[in-house]
Amino acid sequence: MDPTLAQEYRLIEESDVIINAPGGVNIGPYRDWFYLWRLYMSIKRRKRVAIYSISFGPLPKGRGIRDCVFNWISKRVLKRVSFLSLRDEKSQAYARELGLSYRPSADTAFLYDPRKDDIPHELNHLIAREFVVVVPSELNAWHPNYRDVDPKTLRGIYARICVNILARGYRVVMLPQLFRAQNDQKYMEAIKATVEGGDIEVIPDSYDSDIQQAIIARATLLIGARYHSIVFSINNETAFLSLAYEHKMSHMLSMLGLSDRNFDFSNPSQFDENTLLQEIDRSLAHLADIRRRIGTARIHARELAEGTFADLAAAIWHRQGVKGHRTSSR
Repeated sequence: MDPTLAQEYRLIEESDVIINAPGGVNIGPYRDWFYLWRLYMSIKRRKRVAIYSISFGPLPKGRGIRDCVFNWISKRVLKRVSFLSLRDEKSQAYARELGLSYRPSADTAFLYDPRKDDIPHELNHLIAREFVVVVPSELNAWHPNYRDVDPKTLRGIYARICVNILARGYRVVMLPQLFRAQNDQKYMEAIKATVEGGDIEVIPDSYDSDIQQAIIARATLLIGARYHSIVFSINNETAFLSLAYEHKMSHMLSMLGLSDRNFDFSNPSQFDENTLLQEIDRSLAHLADIRRRIGTARIHARELAEGTFADLAAAIWHRQGVKGHRTSSR
């Protein structure tokens, strides 16, 4: 067995409770066999397993042996866990189709109460003038549904968004959210290089999510093609426009009554840039109303997240009487 898998198996064996925390649609288009293996082995070893506020689906539609096995194991795992909560309406609809018992929830990041941290002194120049945060994602490099998307098409969309924001007199700030193999900072620097003479700043990826939220809290608007950039906007009641590459974004927003903040980005070659640019103008003209609505949505999301956490604790610890035992979180 691979040394990493062997280590993970030992951790599962030594634990009483396994908590699987949020992630992408690993049970679905990502077809993440390692992710599924951890859950399956936890079930096989008769552990109490909680799948906590994830998105999932749709399951692969192919008829090959790999797809059939992946689907069979996925359904078996989802039906046998001790606790399942789902953070968007589409995942909840998939669960109903499979006859699963689940708890509607919101992303765990909504449990976080932004501290409104000061921006580090070396970034204080950002607030000298109004700025718009843009969070692009190199979808063609990592997402299975975007393998055939021309990288130039994607970069061109992001660059033109920046050009239009600059034309309205705002600075553009880009916030990397991934590093190492999927380095957002390098991708953002490449986009910046295609916009001649523009006031664009790419924030180094060394700043943690607290600093990112502090920056977003001071932004006029955010345009994001990453899920948690939208969550951070809601947390800080900052106006935003979501470029939804997956249902976890669009159906989180529909659940919170913010569908009008969402743009379908599932096919960048057919993306309606003109409508987005018109919505940018409309948003800048109605910021107070948009922030008010986001504030209401934030309260609802926080209540969902808190209720889910309380139910998790009751299902896994209080009712089961688990005290003093080792818990593994994945």
